[in-house]
Amino acid sequence: MTDQPSALEQTVAHHSNVIAQINEILLLIARRQQETVEIQQENAQQIAANAQAIAELRATIQDRYGGNGQPSS
Repeated sequence: MTDQPSALEQTVAHHSNVIAQINEILLLIARRQQETVEIQQENAQQIAANAQAIAELRATIQDRYGGNGQPSS
């Protein structure tokens, strides 16, 4: 019967190691998700800035060429 506690202890130790590894993986996933969210936010800001720049460029072209492709006199 002295083997039983040892086997149980080994099983518990193994399960503890597996749980620790799973926790590490979950932590890495959470970090990657946070990085992804930050990148998406940066991309959204860049898209908004690009849209604003395009709108301003269109307005400048419209003012300069009057919408007909010919420079305004």
